[in-house]
Amino acid sequence: MKIGSLFFSALLYLTNVQAEDCVYSHSDVGTLFSDVQEQADIQPVGVMVRVIGGKYCMGDIADNGEPDEKPVHLEQVSDFWLARYEVTRGQFRKFAASTGYVSDAERVDSTEAGCLTVDPEKWTFKYREEYFWDAPGFKQADTHPVVCISYEDALAFISWTKQETGLPFRLPTEAEWEYVARAGTQSIYPWGELASESCDSANVADQSAWPGYSKSPFGRIACNDGYSFTAPVGQYEVNPHGVFDISGNVWEWTSDCWAKSYLPDKKQEDCGLRVFRGSSWMNSEKSLRAANRSKNGPTDRLNTVGFRLALEQIPVGSDKYEAESP
Repeated sequence: MKIGSLFFSALLYLTNVQAEDCVYSHSDVGTLFSDVQEQADIQPVGVMVRVIGGKYCMGDIADNGEPDEKPVHLEQVSDFWLARYEVTRGQFRKFAASTGYVSDAERVDSTEAGCLTVDPEKWTFKYREEYFWDAPGFKQADTHPVVCISYEDALAFISWTKQETGLPFRLPTEAEWEYVARAGTQSIYPWGELASESCDSANVADQSAWPGYSKSPFGRIACNDGYSFTAPVGQYEVNPHGVFDISGNVWEWTSDCWAKSYLPDKKQEDCGLRVFRGSSWMNSEKSLRAANRSKNGPTDRLNTVGFRLALEQIPVGSDKYEAESP
């Protein structure tokens, strides 16, 4: 099976998906929650948690989304491992220092150097050549998620982790990402039906977003999450699967090519565009929905986009890394 293509996943498309079809199921209910979940600390990647696979309804269940979130369909996800946290600036710094890697934002031969960001005076997106992962246009610490990262930058980091660990790290698929984000729910948002409840669970465009400006490009949510821009990873409520920041903070690249719908028609698939999920510190209600998808070119980079790692399995009995219960 080709990892990273939605159309090679185990999908079951139905003309009429009923509510009862969307009841969450997986192989072992007792291992869903993080307090009994296997985890492994693998350096330089960090903690990976084991996600028990299962079946769920993927897509715009609430029927309030975009055409590319349809049709709602049953999706079967196999067991896999997912990073507990988004890749941090400190981790990316170690990679860049170790390899001499130059990110797409830093390349002088790039058509548009720098990182795409919002111009707060005009509320339009523009590339700023002075912005890159270590200077994204706002203050960060090394515990914050790295941003201004292209899809190709993420793959380069993954290639390094493979060399460092001997493990085949990868990006999660869209289906895996939404499975973890929903965590058995059928609600609009991973935490429920109200965007105003997001600030306990995610770093979003809250009341403190864009300090000094009366407007925010995507609006503001009526709550306060404590951060105007990115937050250190792991600051909000843990997801039932044992991961943090699956929604908000930064968008996360997935391995999938974008397609205009979930219909299994390869002709509509566009690998010139790659999918990222999860929304960010800049986004509000519409983007925070569990079904929401966004896309960009593989060398494009924004100061709202980062990534996290996935892994098929961890070998048992290695002295370099060992899966254990917390």
